[in-house]
Amino acid sequence: RGEDVRKELHIGEGMVGYLLGRHASTKQWIERVSGAYLVIKTRRLMIEIHGSKSDVERGELMIDILLRQKSCSPKLVDVPAMAARKDTRLIHMDELETHRILGVRGQTLRRLQM
Repeated sequence: RGEDVRKELHIGEGMVGYLLGRHASTKQWIERVSGAYLVIKTRRLMIEIHGSKSDVERGELMIDILLRQKSCSPKLVDVPAMAARKDTRLIHMDELETHRILGVRGQTLRRLQM
């Protein structure tokens, strides 16, 4: 598996609960998909990401995307960088089709994530 890596990310106030999710569901989803282990330090507004180098990179990427979505950042993803990754798959679709992926209040997207 390689050497374990640890990375610290500082997060804004109000984002701890968002990244934890109801009953820690968001945290568990990030861990399951990325392969990394997360330690959320609520008082220090910090997340430690533990795992192999690639697991930590995936975990950091997922956290970054989630935080950008929450803050309504206009540029969510660097598409060329994502397309170059071996652990992701880029799907091109018409703008009008996004509502089918998201579903009502994001329910379809959540089911796909799980």
